[in-house]
Amino acid sequence: MKNKAFTLIELLVVIAIIGILASMLLPTLAKAKKKANRLKCSSKMGGNQKALTAFASDHDSSLPWMMTPEDVAYTYGELVEEANQLKGRNEDWAQWDNARRASDENFTRHVSADIRYLFLENTLRQDLASSASLHSPSDPRAKRTNDQDVKDGILKGWGRSWWKSAQVSQRGISYAVHKSGDDAKGSGSITMLTRNLEGVKAHNRVPNMMNNWSHNWDPAHRAIRPTETWAGPSNDKRVVMSGLDEGQGQIAFADGQVQQSDDAGLQEAMRQNAELVGGKAESPTAGDNQQITRGSWW
Repeated sequence: MKNKAFTLIELLVVIAIIGILASMLLPTLAKAKKKANRLKCSSKMGGNQKALTAFASDHDSSLPWMMTPEDVAYTYGELVEEANQLKGRNEDWAQWDNARRASDENFTRHVSADIRYLFLENTLRQDLASSASLHSPSDPRAKRTNDQDVKDGILKGWGRSWWKSAQVSQRGISYAVHKSGDDAKGSGSITMLTRNLEGVKAHNRVPNMMNNWSHNWDPAHRAIRPTETWAGPSNDKRVVMSGLDEGQGQIAFADGQVQQSDDAGLQEAMRQNAELVGGKAESPTAGDNQQITRGSWW
């Protein structure tokens, strides 16, 4: 008995059915991938928060941006000197003694309070291994730059970019640090968020080292409003994380909790954060417009 071959029409029908099934399955698979990447993103934020908590436990409950100018000069002065030596440079920050560093707001604000610098402190970068810790799987646009920083960073996976000292390129960073995040306040104090927030130009001052960033690189230093929402496809593409839909983002708190948030959750977290008192700042943490330093695609 001869085997009957498929006719051309039968083959076309089979191909069409496979195509229909694929078109039905692909959106489901894409959603599943987004969900898995969001879980990985939450895990990374939790790891970053653990490193910050460990840092605070070694520095009188102070996160980097809550340190005194003198402590910033001592702690980050070592970083600046090491980076300049490795780079073969001799920038003014490296030449200064710690008294001069402590008196210069341009130094203290940058190294302890700008997300491009603050994680390069020696114990933080050892705990986090490399700047890959600052990249979210939900942010594929930032991956290439982040991979380059890991590969070419002069501080073993950190610090490929440079301005007076080694830094992580803002284009490879998926997260934001909240300027009033305070380990001494614990529960409810926002320390980190995903970067997909538009915000407005920062102008008010807050009681910590991250005072008034309006004069310096506005895209990376923003104020987020009580009505802020998570950016999505309808927003400026430079702040969008394509692995997160509109109205989706992540929030990390000083007590180690990481929340997968929607717009309502973001606004409620900000409201509670603004009402916190005490801690290192010993005053209301933020006011209406709460300030962040973030990765950005500018």
